[in-house]
Amino acid sequence: MWLGPHHRFESCAIGNCNHALRNLDLENEHRLPSNPILLRCLVVVVLWIAGERVNAQQTVPKSTNLFVLDEIVVRADETAPLIDTRLIQSRTLLDAADLQLKIAPSLGDTLMWEPGITSSSFGPGSSRPVIRGFSGDRVRMLSDGVGTGDISQTSPDHAVTAESLLSEEIEVLRGPSTLEFGGSAIGGVVNVKSKSIPRRPPAKWYEGLSSLRWESASRERTGVTALTLGNENQAFQFNVLRSISQDYDIPGKARLNPSDPTTNPEGTLPNTWTDRLTASGGASKFWEKGRVGASITRIESEYGVPFHADAHSHIGPGLTQEVNGVSVDLEQLRFNGEFVLHNPIRAIDEFEVRGIWSEYQHAESESASVLDNDFSNTETETKLDLTHARFRGFSGRMGGTWRTIDFGSRGPEVNTPDTITENIAGYVIENLELGPLKLQAGGRFETQIIDVNFANVRQERLTYDSQSLSAGLELQLWDGFEFTANWSRARRPPNSAELFSNGPHLAAGTFDIGAWYRIPFLKPNEGGIDLERSENYEFSVRKTKGRLTGSVTYFNYNFDNYIFVTGIGPGWDFNG
Repeated sequence: MWLGPHHRFESCAIGNCNHALRNLDLENEHRLPSNPILLRCLVVVVLWIAGERVNAQQTVPKSTNLFVLDEIVVRADETAPLIDTRLIQSRTLLDAADLQLKIAPSLGDTLMWEPGITSSSFGPGSSRPVIRGFSGDRVRMLSDGVGTGDISQTSPDHAVTAESLLSEEIEVLRGPSTLEFGGSAIGGVVNVKSKSIPRRPPAKWYEGLSSLRWESASRERTGVTALTLGNENQAFQFNVLRSISQDYDIPGKARLNPSDPTTNPEGTLPNTWTDRLTASGGASKFWEKGRVGASITRIESEYGVPFHADAHSHIGPGLTQEVNGVSVDLEQLRFNGEFVLHNPIRAIDEFEVRGIWSEYQHAESESASVLDNDFSNTETETKLDLTHARFRGFSGRMGGTWRTIDFGSRGPEVNTPDTITENIAGYVIENLELGPLKLQAGGRFETQIIDVNFANVRQERLTYDSQSLSAGLELQLWDGFEFTANWSRARRPPNSAELFSNGPHLAAGTFDIGAWYRIPFLKPNEGGIDLERSENYEFSVRKTKGRLTGSVTYFNYNFDNYIFVTGIGPGWDFNG
């Protein structure tokens, strides 16, 4: 038989081998036999025994203790993070494993235990993250890398429509690393990577998850189901979330109100119930150098706003109406799309286009009134990003955003006229690596145009041009330790609510007057207000390797023309 191209063995009869073995004196001979026939027979026997063992390993024995397992495929996530600015940044990432331990029904409650993050809440239905003390328009909320299409930035009683319970990961960026996403995002950016659009084929032709939640304080009952179907070329995604909770059980009384104990419930915090349904579906097509996908999401959410005010006036001073319950009824239809190319040409590492179209509306209702105050928001956003290949130590990313917001309100107590806001921006970020030292610089140029319609009587247009800059360095001190320093200069234009609000805000229990008006005669203030200007810097020391990892960060923000809400003084406060 042949075992290779250069070695040949001749076979012999078994009978001859047995005869030779009988003549072998093993007690007096301590060396290999010199008989070539015997040597050949020994080789044949050894090869025959080895062949039988190999055949035994390859043959499945008939045993009741043997279990044949299916093929198990283990692989890493083939998709890059949706936010990959390659900046020297302060970053918090909750991946799938973290979310299993920390996830909560609302985004604010999910993140509130992370360092530097807390939650701004008018009840469990409208919990929103607060980063480094900043909230509202200074913290940008994203879903799959683009805006969420809601109006949560205008008031703390407005809910964020990005679902933490239907997310793959949640990423938080702070400080100068937010440059890519707008001059308004001074405090930070929260991006929820949803399950709506498949970003990789399923391991088999299907994969999915299902989970149930129950909480005792509010008797919350939540169910989540997500299913992916497809193959290596295409995939389809289906998600459903249903959640119901009741008013919180609390020890003692709900509020300190000794003057009127009859209106102070005990044992329950009224109007903290929630009821929401979210359903989404998506599809993606994959090929060697890219993917394209789209999804549709429908959200219906209703929740209570606890104790917004004891009473307020509908007609005038002295004519008040007690308000025990205010609720928000929210609906949103959202389309998301993604197109990603990897290495389309030699000079480009990645080319990405993401977009959203959203139709949002919510009604604020009070239990003593049959009239609602309705708010609507139709929003589109297209974001284009290009990551160029490394060239002589330089690597970088550039892109642009086009965003339009059509906002309107109707009802007996609306406080904001109809506005259309258009935002056009471009940015560039470049990095240079010099051994253990990494340098980074970036700039963003942005134009915001607001057209306002004062009840079809008067129209105004305000235009804001702004430029934001950032610079930073990262130094590897020694293995596993690094030092970073960042500086940024940001410019934030005021939003439509900060400028043109002029009326009662039911859920917040306030009468809002925007910066466009002058007090006390509510006449237009020529030109409104200027850009909010900030200069920020931060320093970090990080330990990235070993059993113990962590970071310590010092940051400082300095503002000029800071825009905030304040009371306008005595004489303007009627009936609380």
